[in-house]
Amino acid sequence: MMSGTSNTNRFSEQQKCLFIPVEWLGRIEASLQDVGAQIKQAKQP
Repeated sequence: MMSGTSNTNRFSEQQKCLFIPVEWLGRIEASLQDVGAQIKQAKQP
């Protein structure tokens, strides 16, 4: 039965590792969208 608890512990650790990059990806995506909007505005005559 001990193996079951170790599996859940590993899963929670993996989730912790996953959450932070997702937050960073959201920030990067938002900043890229801002840059894209600025480029579009700059290209307009």
